[in-house]
Amino acid sequence: MIVLDTDFLSSFLKIDKLELVNDFFGGKLYIPIAVLREISQTDLIEKLNQKDYVKVRSVRKIEVKGDIDTLGKGELECITLASKEDLLLMDDKKAGKIAEENNISVVNIPGFLLSLKKSKHLTQNELNSIIHDLKEKDHHSLPQQDEERLRGKRR
Repeated sequence: MIVLDTDFLSSFLKIDKLELVNDFFGGKLYIPIAVLREISQTDLIEKLNQKDYVKVRSVRKIEVKGDIDTLGKGELECITLASKEDLLLMDDKKAGKIAEENNISVVNIPGFLLSLKKSKHLTQNELNSIIHDLKEKDHHSLPQQDEERLRGKRR
């Protein structure tokens, strides 16, 4: 199962590339109710509602170990929803570290883009366009070394 946190989901909705995530992983994408609530407070809810491959799952009880006081409801529900066989797409470093401490595999935006590059799922021009769109439409700046690796300026 592929679980998306609000930060990752909203970034790819803003640049109209959520289909790329779905195509790459070849299946449905899942979000907990808390993520749906967070997205519903933005104009991105209209885009999300058009994505029939995104399924909403409820989380009955939060089961996350570690220093969770600084995590939001969406992050907590995502970590609880994902199991050790699943993949959590999340861009928040602190939440990602806690997810990994709970034996959840986490991929952030630079990691996902690097996977697209290594698998040759996208051309370099398409990848450059996504990096540009993330900056322009989402105000998301990749760390310099990640951007250099993605653009082929560094190995």
